[in-house]
Amino acid sequence: MSERERKSSSQLSRTMGLGGATFTLIGCVVGGSIFVLPGEIAATAGPAVILSYVIASGFAMLSCVHAIQISNVFPTSGANFVSATRVLSPIWGFFLMWMLLPSMSLSVAPLLYGLADYAAKIMPELSGHR
Repeated sequence: MSERERKSSSQLSRTMGLGGATFTLIGCVVGGSIFVLPGEIAATAGPAVILSYVIASGFAMLSCVHAIQISNVFPTSGANFVSATRVLSPIWGFFLMWMLLPSMSLSVAPLLYGLADYAAKIMPELSGHR
């Protein structure tokens, strides 16, 4: 096996394009923030709920620009880890991945809360409230 074949077989391939990444991000945002708790958010914030969504979308856009810049500077799979490892140190890359793992896992909780809420409305016998 040549050096090039060995190197290409050990790297992850980029199989998600721009469309896939865009729809994944939209699905997470729509599922996690718009369909789960908008009523409770509106009850708490009142008419300022629109302003809060505008402010949150501004921060989300900054996060997207940051991710785009990192992926352009380090065009490899796992660019967050690679950038932290090369710019800071390998230990920071390690910590970054261990911080991302629970944060990504916990981001599923609002989606499951919304799913349970919808399931309880569709099938009241599952809610436990009689």
